[in-house]
Amino acid sequence: MADYFIFRCSNNTYIECMQRNLFGQTNNMMNHVSRVKTGDILFLHNLSTQIIEGPFFAASAGSENIEADAWN
Repeated sequence: MADYFIFRCSNNTYIECMQRNLFGQTNNMMNHVSRVKTGDILFLHNLSTQIIEGPFFAASAGSENIEADAWN
């Protein structure tokens, strides 16, 4: 059974999330991100617009710095 997770973005990071097919969280949320498994259900909440999109499905397990140059 898949778990589900809600990730957050803003208008400043939304396009990069969609282009890279990559969701992220702040470092203090790493304990939640590390629980993501391949196939889990993901939603993306844009805090700027208050729109939640999904479902998306995790292509890999959650980990830190999957793409080191993301959001720089």
